[in-house]
Amino acid sequence: MAGRRKSFLMLLVLIALTACGTAVSPTVHRSNSPLPDASPTRSLTPRDLLVIGDSLMVGARDIGGLKGLLEESGWISDIVAEVGAGVPWAMQQVDQRVSVPHIVLVEMGSNPGPGLGNFPNEVSELIDTLTAKGARRIVWVPPIARDPTKYAERDDVIARAASSRVLVSQWPAQLEQNPQWFGGDLHLTEQGYQALALYIRDEMAPLHG
Repeated sequence: MAGRRKSFLMLLVLIALTACGTAVSPTVHRSNSPLPDASPTRSLTPRDLLVIGDSLMVGARDIGGLKGLLEESGWISDIVAEVGAGVPWAMQQVDQRVSVPHIVLVEMGSNPGPGLGNFPNEVSELIDTLTAKGARRIVWVPPIARDPTKYAERDDVIARAASSRVLVSQWPAQLEQNPQWFGGDLHLTEQGYQALALYIRDEMAPLHG
Protein backbone atom coordinates (compact mmCIF):
# COMPACT_ATOMS: atom_id res chain seq x y z
CA MET A 1 0.00 0.00 0.00
CA ALA A 2 2.81 2.33 0.97
CA GLY A 3 4.53 1.52 -2.31
CA ARG A 4 1.46 2.43 -4.33
CA ARG A 5 1.11 5.73 -2.42
CA LYS A 6 4.78 6.53 -3.05
CA SER A 7 4.42 5.81 -6.75
CA PHE A 8 1.29 7.96 -6.89
CA LEU A 9 3.05 10.89 -5.20
CA MET A 10 6.00 10.63 -7.58
CA LEU A 11 3.58 10.71 -10.52
CA LEU A 12 1.98 13.88 -9.17
CA VAL A 13 5.40 15.54 -8.77
CA LEU A 14 6.37 14.57 -12.34
CA ILE A 15 3.13 16.03 -13.72
CA ALA A 16 3.67 19.25 -11.75
CA LEU A 17 7.27 19.65 -13.01
CA THR A 18 6.19 19.03 -16.61
CA ALA A 19 3.47 21.66 -16.30
CA CYS A 20 5.94 24.22 -14.92
CA GLY A 21 8.36 23.53 -17.75
CA THR A 22 5.65 24.13 -20.29
CA ALA A 23 4.77 27.47 -18.68
CA VAL A 24 8.28 28.93 -18.72
CA SER A 25 9.32 27.61 -22.15
CA PRO A 26 6.57 28.48 -24.67
CA THR A 27 6.90 27.22 -28.23
CA VAL A 28 8.19 29.91 -30.66
CA HIS A 29 6.50 29.89 -34.11
CA ARG A 30 8.71 31.25 -36.91
CA SER A 31 7.27 32.53 -40.16
CA ASN A 32 9.04 32.33 -43.51
CA SER A 33 6.93 35.20 -44.89
CA PRO A 34 9.01 38.30 -45.84
CA LEU A 35 8.55 41.54 -43.95
CA PRO A 36 6.22 44.04 -45.65
CA ASP A 37 7.91 46.71 -47.77
CA ALA A 38 8.13 49.87 -45.69
CA SER A 39 8.19 52.08 -48.77
CA PRO A 40 6.01 50.57 -51.50
CA THR A 41 6.56 51.84 -55.05
CA ARG A 42 3.93 54.33 -56.11
CA SER A 43 1.93 53.15 -59.08
CA LEU A 44 2.28 55.60 -61.95
CA THR A 45 0.27 55.89 -65.12
CA PRO A 46 2.74 55.78 -68.04
CA ARG A 47 3.22 59.11 -69.85
CA ASP A 48 4.98 59.79 -73.13
CA LEU A 49 8.12 61.91 -73.10
CA LEU A 50 10.22 63.14 -76.02
CA VAL A 51 13.88 63.87 -75.27
CA ILE A 52 16.04 65.66 -77.85
CA GLY A 53 19.73 66.24 -77.28
CA ASP A 54 23.34 66.14 -78.40
CA SER A 55 26.35 64.16 -77.17
CA LEU A 56 25.59 64.98 -73.51
CA MET A 57 22.22 63.29 -73.87
CA VAL A 58 23.87 60.38 -75.67
CA GLY A 59 26.05 59.98 -72.58
CA ALA A 60 23.12 60.27 -70.17
CA ARG A 61 21.26 57.62 -72.17
CA ASP A 62 24.07 55.17 -72.92
CA ILE A 63 26.25 55.61 -69.82
CA GLY A 64 23.87 57.07 -67.25
CA GLY A 65 20.99 54.68 -67.98
CA LEU A 66 18.53 57.53 -68.48
CA LYS A 67 15.90 55.52 -70.34
CA GLY A 68 15.64 52.95 -67.56
CA LEU A 69 15.47 55.64 -64.87
CA LEU A 70 12.67 57.42 -66.71
CA GLU A 71 10.82 54.15 -67.24
CA GLU A 72 10.98 53.41 -63.50
CA SER A 73 9.49 56.87 -62.92
CA GLY A 74 6.53 56.23 -65.20
CA TRP A 75 7.76 57.74 -68.46
CA ILE A 76 7.65 56.10 -71.87
CA SER A 77 10.61 57.98 -73.30
CA ASP A 78 11.73 58.47 -76.88
CA ILE A 79 15.32 59.69 -76.57
CA VAL A 80 16.53 61.20 -79.85
CA ALA A 81 20.17 62.25 -79.49
CA GLU A 82 23.21 62.55 -81.71
CA VAL A 83 26.82 63.58 -81.19
CA GLY A 84 27.48 67.09 -82.56
CA ALA A 85 23.79 67.89 -83.04
CA GLY A 86 22.55 71.47 -82.92
CA VAL A 87 19.14 73.13 -82.85
CA PRO A 88 18.66 72.92 -86.67
CA TRP A 89 19.11 69.14 -86.40
CA ALA A 90 16.55 69.08 -83.58
CA MET A 91 14.14 70.99 -85.84
CA GLN A 92 14.51 68.28 -88.49
CA GLN A 93 13.59 65.61 -85.94
CA VAL A 94 10.48 67.52 -84.90
CA ASP A 95 9.43 68.47 -88.44
CA GLN A 96 9.15 64.82 -89.47
CA ARG A 97 6.67 64.09 -86.67
CA VAL A 98 2.93 64.60 -86.93
CA SER A 99 2.78 65.38 -83.22
CA VAL A 100 4.91 65.35 -80.09
CA PRO A 101 4.03 64.38 -76.50
CA HIS A 102 2.72 66.98 -74.06
CA ILE A 103 6.08 66.93 -72.27
CA VAL A 104 9.36 67.48 -74.14
CA LEU A 105 12.91 67.73 -72.80
CA VAL A 106 15.45 69.60 -74.94
CA GLU A 107 19.19 69.49 -74.22
CA MET A 108 20.65 71.75 -76.91
CA GLY A 109 22.96 74.71 -77.38
CA SER A 110 26.51 73.34 -77.21
CA ASN A 111 26.91 72.92 -80.97
CA PRO A 112 28.35 74.05 -83.28
CA GLY A 113 30.08 76.28 -80.70
CA PRO A 114 29.55 79.09 -78.18
CA GLY A 115 29.03 81.82 -80.79
CA LEU A 116 25.57 83.38 -80.73
CA GLY A 117 24.94 83.44 -84.51
CA ASN A 118 21.32 82.62 -85.33
CA PHE A 119 20.78 80.84 -82.04
CA PRO A 120 18.00 83.17 -80.75
CA ASN A 121 15.87 82.53 -83.85
CA GLU A 122 16.60 78.81 -83.74
CA VAL A 123 15.43 78.57 -80.13
CA SER A 124 12.22 80.48 -80.87
CA GLU A 125 11.49 78.38 -83.94
CA LEU A 126 12.02 75.08 -82.10
CA ILE A 127 9.79 76.15 -79.21
CA ASP A 128 7.06 77.37 -81.56
CA THR A 129 7.17 74.17 -83.61
CA LEU A 130 7.06 71.91 -80.54
CA THR A 131 4.12 73.90 -79.20
CA ALA A 132 2.26 73.72 -82.50
CA LYS A 133 2.72 69.94 -82.54
CA GLY A 134 1.29 69.43 -79.06
CA ALA A 135 3.92 70.23 -76.42
CA ARG A 136 2.46 71.80 -73.29
CA ARG A 137 5.67 71.82 -71.24
CA ILE A 138 9.19 72.12 -72.62
CA VAL A 139 12.14 71.66 -70.29
CA TRP A 140 15.36 73.06 -71.76
CA VAL A 141 18.75 71.98 -70.40
CA PRO A 142 21.18 74.84 -71.26
CA PRO A 143 24.78 74.23 -72.34
CA ILE A 144 27.58 74.51 -69.81
CA ALA A 145 31.36 74.09 -69.98
CA ARG A 146 34.11 73.92 -67.41
CA ASP A 147 34.37 77.68 -67.94
CA PRO A 148 30.82 78.76 -66.98
CA THR A 149 31.09 81.95 -69.05
CA LYS A 150 31.74 80.11 -72.32
CA TYR A 151 28.05 79.73 -73.23
CA ALA A 152 26.82 82.78 -71.31
CA GLU A 153 25.20 84.42 -74.37
CA ARG A 154 23.37 81.28 -75.36
CA ASP A 155 22.29 80.67 -71.80
CA ASP A 156 20.80 84.18 -71.70
CA VAL A 157 18.78 83.40 -74.84
CA ILE A 158 17.36 80.27 -73.24
CA ALA A 159 16.67 82.11 -69.98
CA ARG A 160 14.71 84.80 -71.85
CA ALA A 161 12.62 82.09 -73.51
CA ALA A 162 11.41 80.84 -70.13
CA SER A 163 7.65 81.06 -69.62
CA SER A 164 4.76 79.12 -68.15
CA ARG A 165 5.32 76.69 -71.01
CA VAL A 166 9.13 76.68 -71.19
CA LEU A 167 11.05 75.67 -68.07
CA VAL A 168 14.82 76.09 -67.84
CA SER A 169 16.65 73.22 -66.13
CA GLN A 170 18.91 73.99 -63.18
CA TRP A 171 21.44 71.35 -64.19
CA PRO A 172 24.17 73.94 -64.94
CA ALA A 173 24.09 75.13 -61.32
CA GLN A 174 24.39 71.53 -60.14
CA LEU A 175 27.35 70.94 -62.43
CA GLU A 176 29.11 74.14 -61.32
CA GLN A 177 28.96 72.79 -57.76
CA ASN A 178 30.48 69.49 -58.88
CA PRO A 179 33.32 70.32 -61.33
CA GLN A 180 34.75 66.82 -60.79
CA TRP A 181 31.99 65.58 -63.13
CA PHE A 182 33.69 67.25 -66.09
CA GLY A 183 35.81 64.89 -68.15
CA GLY A 184 36.97 67.67 -70.45
CA ASP A 185 35.95 71.20 -71.36
CA LEU A 186 32.36 70.17 -72.11
CA HIS A 187 31.87 66.42 -71.84
CA LEU A 188 31.44 64.50 -68.60
CA THR A 189 32.96 61.56 -66.80
CA GLU A 190 31.03 58.33 -66.32
CA GLN A 191 29.98 59.60 -62.89
CA GLY A 192 28.95 62.88 -64.48
CA TYR A 193 26.66 61.22 -67.01
CA GLN A 194 25.11 59.14 -64.26
CA ALA A 195 24.54 62.31 -62.23
CA LEU A 196 22.95 64.00 -65.25
CA ALA A 197 20.60 61.07 -65.81
CA LEU A 198 19.56 61.05 -62.16
CA TYR A 199 19.08 64.81 -62.17
CA ILE A 200 16.85 64.67 -65.24
CA ARG A 201 14.78 61.90 -63.66
CA ASP A 202 14.24 63.95 -60.51
CA GLU A 203 13.64 67.23 -62.32
CA MET A 204 11.01 65.66 -64.58
CA ALA A 205 9.13 63.96 -61.73
CA PRO A 206 6.84 66.93 -60.88
CA LEU A 207 5.67 67.08 -64.50
CA HIS A 208 4.43 63.50 -64.50
CA GLY A 209 1.18 64.16 -62.66
